[in-house]
Formats: sequence, structure tokens, C-alpha cells
Amino acid sequence: MSDPHQNRESKKYDNPIPSREYILEYVAKQAVTTYDLYDLLEVEGKQKKPLTHRLRAMVRDKQLSCNREGEYSIFDAEKDAMIGTISAHPRGFGFVMLDEGGRDLRLSAHQMKLVFHGDRVKARMLDDRGDSEVVEILESLKSVVGRLHFGTEGGAYVVVDDKRICNNIDIPQTNDENTDQQIVIVEIIQAPTFKTPAQGKITRILGDYMDEGVETEAALYRNGIPVDFSGETLAQTKQLPTAVSAQDKIGRVDITDMKLVTIDGEDSRDFDDAVFAESTGNGWKLVVAIADVSHYVEEGTALDIDAVQRGNSVYFPRRVVPMLPEELSNGLCSINPDVERLCMTCEMNIDAEGNLLDYKFYPAVMFSHARLTYTKVGKILEEHDGELTQQYSGVMDNLNALYDLYKALKGARSKRGVMDFDRIETQVLFDDNGKIDNIVATSRNDAHNSLKNVC
Repeated sequence: MSDPHQNRESKKYDNPIPSREYILEYVAKQAVTTYDLYDLLEVEGKQKKPLTHRLRAMVRDKQLSCNREGEYSIFDAEKDAMIGTISAHPRGFGFVMLDEGGRDLRLSAHQMKLVFHGDRVKARMLDDRGDSEVVEILESLKSVVGRLHFGTEGGAYVVVDDKRICNNIDIPQTNDENTDQQIVIVEIIQAPTFKTPAQGKITRILGDYMDEGVETEAALYRNGIPVDFSGETLAQTKQLPTAVSAQDKIGRVDITDMKLVTIDGEDSRDFDDAVFAESTGNGWKLVVAIADVSHYVEEGTALDIDAVQRGNSVYFPRRVVPMLPEELSNGLCSINPDVERLCMTCEMNIDAEGNLLDYKFYPAVMFSHARLTYTKVGKILEEHDGELTQQYSGVMDNLNALYDLYKALKGARSKRGVMDFDRIETQVLFDDNGKIDNIVATSRNDAHNSLKNVC
């Protein structure tokens, strides 16, 4: 070893390793890995681990940079920093998911004290294992939802509802409205440091943690689910008709005489599809009609923009946050019974063995002849309930044909060797205060299965 600082290192360590100056001489010539340095600097045995620690310290002290290939080079602030998004783990550590893709950078629980889940940061690697540090916070969390607590010495803090945020938020000031165990929204007013937690101020009280519906309100806020529609969307909705007009029917097939029915759960509020089947002698004709939302929600309009932002309706146990205003989601675009609705239709011919022969799609105007539930259809088809059979006598031919078709399709699936996972589903039961009372298993009857197979 020809390290000019070898004597100095020998006085400091029993097993001296190459000095920082000597390492920099080699790294200045070309980027090298730890294993390259073992060979170049003739490092052996007990010297290897201390050298690894020294390299990490030199990165920490901004003498060296380490890239994602584990190569060390002379520190360059511009090339060193990588941009990404914080992904926190409930156990305290986290990762930086890099914009450029590839392997994530690791952040220790100590580094995670500086950031929140979802923050945008610049980070740099500390070693060839991927351990990293935050260089700069580009965008940080603005507010959180959590439970307010008052400490024994009078100080207040909020435990954040998101388990990925492990650090509490100090609340320097409270008022007479604030009580222990409230669910609150907090604005971050001071970022955390290694020594001090973040500070915030309460901007909204959602309620006591035992209040009915407070969990839903917290979930909406925590997940950024939009509740209110824009003024433009509401104005556009007011311009829509309340029923299908003669103009709407132009260019559509009239299938209002077809005995289409909807079959959904007891607590369903909006109905997206309807079905009809009839025997053809050597098979069946199956018709599936889907509500034609696109007729009312044109691309690029305010309704479309709000719908894209939501992506879907969100269902909570006692509340629905619709993708579209209720005039559409529960009205014009819901296949309610005994009213005409615009739809897109798929008409199929299926043989007696359950094989699809042909199909066609077309826009249509339809009429739902009954709003049925899985329970009712199960009682009619499996238990032969006389009262329900009489009540829905007008659509019994349709239901019997659907049931026969289901059995044919089930047989065809079995011949093809399709695996059918009959998983247990659960239903959450609530007490009068809206709190969970019990969770019970539910079973699927043939009404569920027939719809699953034919649609």
C-alpha cells in the first residue's frame, strides 16, 4: 500500500485502512465500486468492513457520491440528487420512489422524521445498498386528519389517521371547542426536524370519534375523495331533461316491450344493467342492456371532467359518494323500474351447450319491467315462493330462461375446466349509532351466480 497518509492511519487504527485523500485520488480518475477499491487499494480481511464505513462517511460528508449501480465518484451536487415521492411504511422507515423508475431508495426511520408519506423530495444515496438521505423537500403535505389528544401537562397533539405517518403533530393552540378524542383536520404550519415534531393548527372539527359517520368523513378527507361537484357541473346538470325525450330516441332500437329486469342487492341505489333471455328452441337469446351514460356526459364537458377526477362512485356502509350528480346516477343513468332509459345493448345467441354463436351491439331505448333482488330471485327459482312468483308473473318467462341459460353456461364452464372460486363474502352490520355491531358471512345463491355467468 502506497498511501502517503499511512502512518497517520496506523496511529488511529489497529488495522489501518486507506485514507480519505488516497481514496479520492483513485475515485477522481474513474467511478469505482467498493469491490474495485478492495482490489485497487489492496484491502483484505478485517480492513473491508471499516473501508465500507469510511466510504459511507465520505458520502455523508459530501466528498463522494454513490449512484444506483453502487459506483463511487467525486461529489457532484447536481448529479447526486434524485427526485421522487416518499412512500412510508407503518413501522417508521420509508422509500423514495424515483421519477426515473428502477429500484427505490431506502430511508431510515431517522430520515423519515423530516418527511410525510406522499412528499416530493430530492434524495441522494449514502452507500451501494440503497440507504439514502433527504436533500431537499420539494412539495410537502399540507394537512392531515387525525384524533386530538391532550397530554397530562396540558399540551395537545394529533395522532394522524394514516398509519404510514408515524409522527404526531403538535398543536400549540386550542380553543374551548376542542375536546379530547375529537377527529379533526389539521393544517401543517411548521415542518418537522430531527429534534422537533411538526406543528399544526386545527382547521375543522369532524366530530367526536364515537359520532355516527365520522369515520366516513375522515376516510373521504384522508383519501382525497371529492364530494362536491363544480358549479359548472351543477349548471350543466340543470340543463338535462328529467326523462327520455323523443329526440333522444332517434337512431335507437326500441326494445321497451322486451321484459328486461334488473337484479341487484337489497341496498343498491343505482342500477347499471338489465337482462333478458328467451328460449329459441335450440338455445337462447340473451340481451344485456347497460345504461348509456355517454349520451348525457359528453367528452370534455364539466360533467366529464368531474367524473374523470372521481373515476368511480365510492360506497360506504351508510353513504354513497357518486361519480355523477344524483340527477344522473340515480336518475337518467340508472335503470329504474317502470321508466324508459337509454342504453347500449349486447344481443347474443347461445346454443343448448352454452356456446356463443354470434352477437351484436346497438344503442337502444329500454324499459325495466321489474326491480328484483338476488334474494327474491333465489326464493322464486330455488324455493318456488308462490307469492313472489305471482307478484312477478309478468317476467317469469325471462327468469326461467335466465336460470336455464345459467345452468347451460355452468356446464360449458365445467367442460372447459374453469376454476370457480366460491369465496366467502361478508356483510357488516351496524347498530343504531352507525357503529359496527357484527360482521357476518353471506352466501351466494343461484341468482348471484346466474348474473355472474351471463353478464
